[in-house]
Amino acid sequence: MTTVIKRYQNRKLYDVEQSRYVTTDDLARMIREGQTVQVIDHETDDDITPMVLTNILKQTDMSASLLHHMIRYGAISQLQEDVRQLELEDLERKIDTLEQLVSELAGIQEHSEP
Repeated sequence: MTTVIKRYQNRKLYDVEQSRYVTTDDLARMIREGQTVQVIDHETDDDITPMVLTNILKQTDMSASLLHHMIRYGAISQLQEDVRQLELEDLERKIDTLEQLVSELAGIQEHSEP
């Protein structure tokens, strides 16, 4: 069974099933205990699991042997590609938001001019 976690704009993580906030340490513990987690961006409903798990990995002290195995079997390259894609999607959303704000501001200025 997959545990669904929602990530809010303030970067807080919320376990939907348990109705409680969790930390990245909690997610790491859940995964070590055999659970599968899926992290969904609350605002866009995008699956951001690879990005969150990568951040957890960055905080983990991994042995060189483990890193060699991950690289050898392609886990790192796929993970990097997933993170790049998520970062690109996040950047595109931010650009869209900025464009909307600029359009709204331009509309306000047009209406306020005599």
